[in-house]
Amino acid sequence: MNKLLLQIKKLLENDSDVFLVGKTNTGKTYFARSVLLKFLKEKRVAYFSNCDKLTKRDNYDYFIIDEVEILFDKDFLENIHKEKPYCSSWYLKKVKKWHKKLSLLEKPAVYIVTRNTKREFEFLSSSLKTPEWNNRKAKVLCLDKNIKLKKIINDQLS
Repeated sequence: MNKLLLQIKKLLENDSDVFLVGKTNTGKTYFARSVLLKFLKEKRVAYFSNCDKLTKRDNYDYFIIDEVEILFDKDFLENIHKEKPYCSSWYLKKVKKWHKKLSLLEKPAVYIVTRNTKREFEFLSSSLKTPEWNNRKAKVLCLDKNIKLKKIINDQLS
C-alpha cells in the first residue's frame, strides 16, 4: 500500500482536509480519478473536476475537488513572482464564489492545488493549517512527479 494513499485516508478518517499540491502536468487529476477514488472505494466519495462543477453535497463521506484555487498564499506569490496583482479582480471574485461553495461542504475533502516551485509548496506546507472556507484541520501533501503512479495502481490491485 502506498504511503501517500494511507496518509490521505488517515487524515480523512480523522476529519481533516487534505491539500494535494503538485506542479502542472504531474498527474494530479490522474491520481485523484484513477488511484485515490479506487483506493477509497469502500466510502462514498464525490469527485468534482473543478469548483464550478460542485453541486450536490449530500450523502457523501468525502469529497475530492480538482483545480482548487486558494488565496492563502496570494501575498507570498506576489512577492516571489513580482506580479501585481497576482490575480485580476475578475478572477478574485470568481475564486471567492468558489470558496463560498466549498464552505458548504460538511465532510472532509481532498483539494487538488497547483503550485510549481518547491518554495511555493514549502510555504503552504509550513503555513496552511485550515482552509480559508472552513475551520477543519488541514494537511498539505505533495504529489511529486517522481511518484510512480502505475506502481501505486498495481500495488493497490494486488
